[in-house]
Parts: sequence; structure tokens; C-alpha cells
Amino acid sequence: MENKKSLGLAVVLTLFFGPLGLFYATVSGGLIMCLAPFILFGILIFGAFADSTFLVASSFFLIMIFAISYWVICVIWAATAVSSHNSEVSEKEKQAELLRMINYSRPSDISLNISYDSKRISDQEIQLNSDRPSLQEWRKKNPKSSINDYYRIFRDS
Repeated sequence: MENKKSLGLAVVLTLFFGPLGLFYATVSGGLIMCLAPFILFGILIFGAFADSTFLVASSFFLIMIFAISYWVICVIWAATAVSSHNSEVSEKEKQAELLRMINYSRPSDISLNISYDSKRISDQEIQLNSDRPSLQEWRKKNPKSSINDYYRIFRDS
């Protein structure tokens, strides 16, 4: 299972090391921010050799804006990436806990609402169906029933 990342550590690393500190939060973000200055300088040099004043002026303007906001972009990207990562980890933990609860508990022990159509699921059907269908097959045949109904019916088979 993945661990959560520290938002404070991500911000401090990014403040001190810029795009290298961004690697803690996101590898792709670190690569992009490490390569972006080289790409912008490459465009500037290409424009200078091509004698394109528009290309030189626009790339110089982009480099100036980028230089001013470079560290701020890195810090914001790190905070956003860590927050997103931590929310994904929390969601995976919740899903894993729910699966553990379903797999290791008897359906009567789970405190969820049990809703089923008693006309559709009768004791006679339970006795007639000695072979246990898969959950997906059973859900197709019983669309108004819940997973708790399935486990209630087939817990002993």
C-alpha cells in the first residue's frame, strides 16, 4: 500500500531546490520543470540563428515571465501533486477497508441497510438454487437487490 506524502516537506524541498525538490511530489512535474528552461533557451537560440525577431522577442518575453514565476510554479505544482496523491491514497484505503469488511464479515454483522424484494427472493428459490452463481450473474437476475441479499442467501453454500 502506498504511503501519504507530507505537504510541508514537499513545499520546503521545492522552496530550497526548485524543480529538483518537485521530484518528491511528482516525477513528471520535476522532469517538465527541469527541462522547460532548456527548451525555452533552445527556442531563443534557434530564433537568433534564424534571424527571426518575432521568435527571439517572444522567447525572450517567455523566459522573463518564466524566470519570475518559476519557483512559485514549482511550489504550487508540488502542493497540488501531494494533495492529489494523498486523496488518491485515502480513497484506496477506504475501498480496501470496505472490501475487507465485506470479505471477512458475515453479512448480518455489517451495519448496512438491507433492502430486497421479498417476492423476488423466496426461501424456495434459495433451496432450489443449490449451486452458487457469481455475484455478477446474480445482480443481472436481481437488479433491485443489494450485495447483502446475495451474501445472506449464499453464505452457507
